[in-house]
Amino acid sequence: MYSEDVATRMLEKSHQRGWNLYRKIGLPIDTGRTIREGFVERLEVDSSYVLLPVASDPRNPDDVMNALERLALKLNRKTPTIEICGIREPITGLTLFPSKIKLHTPEGTYISYEEFLSAIDTYVSALPE
Repeated sequence: MYSEDVATRMLEKSHQRGWNLYRKIGLPIDTGRTIREGFVERLEVDSSYVLLPVASDPRNPDDVMNALERLALKLNRKTPTIEICGIREPITGLTLFPSKIKLHTPEGTYISYEEFLSAIDTYVSALPE
């Protein structure tokens, strides 16, 4: 179930793995505007977020895209993954609902908040080496 405490833990754990969450703006996403708005400091229900690596200037699209390019090279151009139920899934973002989270995976996986808090530890690290 969503709570401010769970949302704060999600952000903290994501950041520890080298990721920031940005509120998704536009459909399709307006990447430049999304990045210029800056990463979120508070997660809200009924909002979608995109995962992007921590960058030197998190509001500068060039800096964030350069961090993403470094990560892409590190991952041999594969999409970053997270482990769900023992299976590694590509993930690009998430949408929060009151009682569950929809992960932006190829299948659109739904999981509980507690499951997601555990799964964050399996994010591919975006921390610079």
